[in-house]
Amino acid sequence: MIRFFAVALLLLLPVSAQAEEFLYAPDDCEFAIVFPEEPYTAQRCDPENPDKCSKITSYTKVFGMAATVHFNVTCNPVTENMYDRYSGDIMRATLMAMAASNHLEHMETHYNEVDGAKNAILLGAGSTGSSEMIYSTHLWIGKKSVFTVEAELIGDQPPEEAEALFTDILRSINLKKNKEKAAEEQEKTSKDEKEPAVSEEPEADTLKDDAGDEATPPPES
Repeated sequence: MIRFFAVALLLLLPVSAQAEEFLYAPDDCEFAIVFPEEPYTAQRCDPENPDKCSKITSYTKVFGMAATVHFNVTCNPVTENMYDRYSGDIMRATLMAMAASNHLEHMETHYNEVDGAKNAILLGAGSTGSSEMIYSTHLWIGKKSVFTVEAELIGDQPPEEAEALFTDILRSINLKKNKEKAAEEQEKTSKDEKEPAVSEEPEADTLKDDAGDEATPPPES
């Protein structure tokens, strides 16, 4: 439970900068997530309906025998009237259904609306096999796309870098337009910092004495 609340608190802190990163933001998706390196994408089909397939993007980082961080991400077109039909309660129930197979012992859900998109989050704690697990799933619904993220931090005593990676990736989730705006502002700030300050030189034909008054130029020889 201590780790559960520690992760919940970390999710409220500002996102830390990463030296190298990969922005997952497909052209037809309104949302984005940042990984420390490029994830891999595969096709997943419904076992009961093999013709119904979708792309799933995954990222896994193993920290020796101590911990594993794993993410699954999907972004698909919305169905008709999906944005209007999915209320906060329905989205929370959807996340709880997604998490049911993990047999979580503790969980909490949150719902929010951000810049025309709906967002529901579930954070839970439980176990998988003989190891403890922190589990989180996010559901975003926009006017054109629906974005889902499932994340697992597995390990009884994961190192700090594993917890930091897990929370940094989760906190990077946002609307693509907000990510692009932040990137433009950061680029502008970096450019301004690199440009040297321009100092204004006094005009050559105007001299001032120590008191600050204009002085008469010396006669030409």
